[in-house]
Amino acid sequence: MKLNSSALLTFLLFSFFISNGQEFKNNYTPLRSEGEVPLELKKLSAEKYELRKESFKKDARKMRKTKEELVLQSTFAIDELLLSGDVLFNDTIGKYVNKVADELLKNNPALRSKLNFYIVKSSYINAFTTERGAIFLSLGLISKLNNEAELAFILSHEIIHYQENHILNGYIETSKIKKEKGKYKGQSIKEKLLSRSNYSKDLELEADNKGFHLFTKSPYNPAAAISAMEVLKYGSYPFEDIAFDYSFLTHSLYSFPNSYRLDTIQTIDSEEDYDDSESTHPNIRKRKEQLKELVTDSSNTAFFIVSESSFNHVREICRFEVLNNFTSDRDYGMAIYHNYLLQQDYPDNLFLKTNLGYLLYGLARYKSNKNQLSVLRKYSKEQGEFQQLLYLLNRLNDEELAAIAVDYLYRLHTTNPSNPFIEKIMLDAFRTLIHDEEKSINYYVTKSEIEAILTKNAEEMLADPYANIDTTNYSERQKAKLAREVRRQQKKKEEKVQFDQFVFAEVLTEPKFDSIFKLITAEVENISSDEKSYFEISKENSIRKRKRTKFGVSLNADKIVLADPYYSKIDERKEIQTKYIKSEKKQLSFRESVYENAERLELEVEVLGKKKSVKSDINRLNEISISNTWLEERANHDYIKIIPYNYQFMKPLSDSYGTNYFAWMGLLNARLKTEFNPTAFFVSLFSIYGLPFYLTSLLTPDYATYYYAIVVNVETSEVLIEENNYLSTRDNNDLVQSQIYDTFFQIKRKKDYTK
Repeated sequence: MKLNSSALLTFLLFSFFISNGQEFKNNYTPLRSEGEVPLELKKLSAEKYELRKESFKKDARKMRKTKEELVLQSTFAIDELLLSGDVLFNDTIGKYVNKVADELLKNNPALRSKLNFYIVKSSYINAFTTERGAIFLSLGLISKLNNEAELAFILSHEIIHYQENHILNGYIETSKIKKEKGKYKGQSIKEKLLSRSNYSKDLELEADNKGFHLFTKSPYNPAAAISAMEVLKYGSYPFEDIAFDYSFLTHSLYSFPNSYRLDTIQTIDSEEDYDDSESTHPNIRKRKEQLKELVTDSSNTAFFIVSESSFNHVREICRFEVLNNFTSDRDYGMAIYHNYLLQQDYPDNLFLKTNLGYLLYGLARYKSNKNQLSVLRKYSKEQGEFQQLLYLLNRLNDEELAAIAVDYLYRLHTTNPSNPFIEKIMLDAFRTLIHDEEKSINYYVTKSEIEAILTKNAEEMLADPYANIDTTNYSERQKAKLAREVRRQQKKKEEKVQFDQFVFAEVLTEPKFDSIFKLITAEVENISSDEKSYFEISKENSIRKRKRTKFGVSLNADKIVLADPYYSKIDERKEIQTKYIKSEKKQLSFRESVYENAERLELEVEVLGKKKSVKSDINRLNEISISNTWLEERANHDYIKIIPYNYQFMKPLSDSYGTNYFAWMGLLNARLKTEFNPTAFFVSLFSIYGLPFYLTSLLTPDYATYYYAIVVNVETSEVLIEENNYLSTRDNNDLVQSQIYDTFFQIKRKKDYTK
C-alpha cells in the first residue's frame, strides 16, 4: 500500500516518539561529547588573543587598551571553560539548540556565522553570552522549559547581548565606575555597587526588548516570551510539583509511621517583585511588564518549529543529566525527588534505580557520621510537595535509613547480579547497617511472623489504658493527661513494630541475604580498632592519617594518570593580576618537566592533556570531565568514608589505563605587593645602617610559590599523597623540578618509611 506524504509524516513522527520512549524505558547512559574537537580549540589561547588584537589597531589608544584587557581575560576564561570537560561538544542537546538558532537567524547568515552555542553541564538555571560569540546554556535551564518557543526567546535575548556589544559596553562602564570617571566621580562603595547594578539591569531590559523583536520575526508564539519568565521565576523548584508517594521507598509489608508525615505543606509562592537594587538583573515582574507591553495580536502561533518530539527528547535528556548533577553535588534530597518524578514515566529504568539505591546508601552513610546537614536541605525552608519528602528524610534516623538502603540495594542486586557498582554499594550499606545498629539478624521478622506480631500489637492497642492504674483520686485534667501519655507510648510502640522490624520481611529467609548479613557481621566484629575508623571517622582523625611524615609515603607504583597540570602566575601589583600568557607558557613547560622527571624515575605517566597534545581529542575531554567530576565529589565528601557516586564512571576509566592511581598537581606563583611600613621607616632613620637595609628590602620584590599534588586510589577513594608546599621564593626551574621529582619519588618508592 502506498502512503501519501501526510500519512508518511505522521508515521515517522509516531515512530520517533516510540523510539524516544524506548531509549529511556530500560536504562540511560550519561551524555558525553562526540565527534571532533573544533580545530580552533586546539590553538593556544595566546595565539587567539594576538589575532584578536589585530582588529583593534585602528581604535583610539584608550579604547584599544580596554578592548585588549577584556579580550585577554575572556579568551583565556572561555578556553578554560570549553576545555574543562564541563562543556559538551557535538551532543544531541547542542545540535538541537543550534537548529533553533538557525531558525531565528535564517535571514541573517552573517550574524549566525559569528555565534556558537554550547551546553554546560550544570543544574543551575543559567544562560550567558561572551564577547567572542560563544553562548552557553545550562542543562538545568533546558530541563525546565515548556516548549521550543521559550528556548527561542532565551536565545534571542542572548543573541542581542552579543549583537549590541553588551559585554564590551558593560566592561567599559564598570571600568569607569571603578575609576570614578565622569558622573561616577566621588561615589562611595555602596553607590558604585548600585551604579553597576543599574547599568547591568538596563542592558538586560534592552536584551529583552530587542530580543523580543528578533524573536517575533520568526513564526514562534510571542506569548512564550512571558512564559519563559515564569520558568525563571520558579527555576529553583523541581520541574514538577506532585505529591510524594511514601510507598516509593518501601514495599508492601511495611510503611512509614504517620508521625513521619507533615500534616500540611507550604504551597509554592515564588516572589517576582523582589528587591533587585543590588542585582545584575531586573526582577521578574519588571521584565514581564515590559514584555506584556510589547506583545500584540499576532498571527504567529507556533510553539514548535524545528520539532516538538526533538524538544521533548532533549528536555528529557537534560532532566536525567540534572539528576546526575544533583547526586554528584550531594544534594541528596532534591535528587531523590527528581528521581521520583522521572520514575513516574520510567519505573523500570536501571539508571534511575541504581541512582536511587546510591542516594539511600549515601544518606545512610552521612547520617551514620552525624553529618546529614551537608546533604539534606532543611525542610522548613522549602515549599511544595518536595517539602514532604525532605521532612521524611530528616525524620528517618541512621539505622532506619541503613535498613531501607540494604533492602533496596539487595533487591536491585538480585535482579542485576553482574553490576559491580550495585554490589559494591550494597555491601557497604550492609556494613553501615550492622555497625550502626549492632543487632543480629534475629532482630528482624519474616513475612510469616508478621501476622502474629500485628495481632498481638492490636490487642495491646485495644487494651484499657487505665486498667493497671488507680485513677480514683485523679482529676479529669490528670486523667486526660495520663490518657494522652499512654496513647503516645502505644503509638510509639506501634510505629516501631510496623516499621523497623518489617523492613527485611520479604528477603530475610533467602539464603543469599542470610549469608551476606552473617558475612558482613563477622567482618565488622573482627576488624581492628584502627579499621573501625571506617565507621567512626572524624575530621581530625582523617587529617591526622593523611599528614605527611618526614620521609613522605611509598606507593611502589609503576604507572599513574595525571590530569592536565595547572599553572598560574599572578602579579598582585597589577589591576589584572593574572599573567595569562606567561601562565600558559609555564603550563606547557610544567608538563615537559613532568615527563622528564617521570622518565628519570622510570615512572609511566599518562597526562590527560588539553592544548597542543597529539591525543587532545574528544575522548580526552570526556576523560577530563569524568576524572574532575569524580575528584570534586571525593573532595566534597571530605572525611566521610563513602564510595563516590562517580566511582561507577571513574572505575572503567582507571581500568582502561591499567592503574588505580590518579593524580592532580599544579603550581601557583605570585609577585606580592610590597607594602610601605611607616613604623619601620621611622625607626630606620635613627640608624646610619638601618635606612639602606630598609630601602633594599623595600625595593626587593617578594614572591610566593604554592605547589600542590594529590594522588588518589580510585578503587578505595583513599588520598595517598597530599602535598601543600608554600615557599617564599620565585618559581625557578630548579624549584619546579624538585617539587615534581619529590612527588614522583614517593609514588615510585618501594620502601615504606612511614612505619
